[in-house]
Amino acid sequence: MVVIEPEKTQMLYNHRTDWDSLREYVDEAINLKVKLKTAEDIDQALKHFTNQVQEACGRMIPVLDSSRYNTNLPLYIKDKIIEKRRLHRIWHLSRHPIDKAALNKAIQDLRNLIQTANDLNSQDQLQSLSATKVTNYSLRKCVKSYDRPQEQKLPQKNEKGSSKWARTSKDKADLITTNNNTHVYM
Repeated sequence: MVVIEPEKTQMLYNHRTDWDSLREYVDEAINLKVKLKTAEDIDQALKHFTNQVQEACGRMIPVLDSSRYNTNLPLYIKDKIIEKRRLHRIWHLSRHPIDKAALNKAIQDLRNLIQTANDLNSQDQLQSLSATKVTNYSLRKCVKSYDRPQEQKLPQKNEKGSSKWARTSKDKADLITTNNNTHVYM
């Protein structure tokens, strides 16, 4: 199976853009006292402005992390995702029960396909594990991650004999400050 990855285009902004800091950066970088008497002066000032905006976008706009999306999906699953999105647009415009039923069926089919693909990937990965030096002891490393005990963070009581528990961050901070104030250091 071959997965074809499209080239990612460079975006000047995204939904995480901090427009205030971008605006401040551009305001500091641009010189407003430029003589614009000839066409050549205007072209040069325009190029400088464009370069400053592009540089600001490159520095100030966060790059979106695509690692949370599974881009190594088979083509038939990507086609199902496209189909589900198309059905969602149709239902969003019509709000008809038949369109909603078709969307729900597409969502369920897509979940089953992704779960099956993940199960097959996990099964292949588990079968490839071994305890040899050639595979860098992959079996040991996999099992080691499951051997670690889980640490539990239990809430603390506010006062001795009290039935109230410090569950929020503010309650815990108050509890720590009151405990530190009761100790006498010599």
